[in-house]
Amino acid sequence: MSIAIEAGTSFATINDAIMGLAAQIQEVTATIEEVSNGTTAVTNSITQVKIRTSGWQLASMEEITASANSLAELAEELQESIRHFKA
Repeated sequence: MSIAIEAGTSFATINDAIMGLAAQIQEVTATIEEVSNGTTAVTNSITQVKIRTSGWQLASMEEITASANSLAELAEELQESIRHFKA
């Protein structure tokens, strides 16, 4: 009878240890999920920065191209004006 009681106590101790371990595993799992969500958020932020930077660079290049075209037109007008004075 005492052996059965001792075995029951041992099983209760093992059960408590397993329950404690299960709780720790759940905590680790929750922490891993938080880290994963944080990583996803950082990745999304980096992607947004890349998109905005690319958009900004594209807008800058378009502005530079427009300015260069405008300068080319002014240069042609100046050359035309110079031809009138030389003639």
